[in-house]
Amino acid sequence: MSDSAEDFIRREVGKLLRVDYRGKFMCAPCLVKQTVETWGTAVYTRGQIERALDGVFRSPGALRRLHAFVCDRCGKTTPCLTATPARSGLSA
Repeated sequence: MSDSAEDFIRREVGKLLRVDYRGKFMCAPCLVKQTVETWGTAVYTRGQIERALDGVFRSPGALRRLHAFVCDRCGKTTPCLTATPARSGLSA
């Protein structure tokens, strides 16, 4: 798979977890389902999306991976991703 597919999926999943599912935790199957529902499979196949998300779970970058947590979409206890809170740089 090309790096561009993983980069695209990483960026879009990051946006999804920061905006629509802010403060929520989502497992890989739910993220695949949500990604396919949102963007379809015109650019990347479901298999490419699954492989890209596998890469995101292995190396979450700015996202946070929890090894066992309750998915806010399906309710299963499984590895999940969430967005880390943004830092404003302002002191309280």
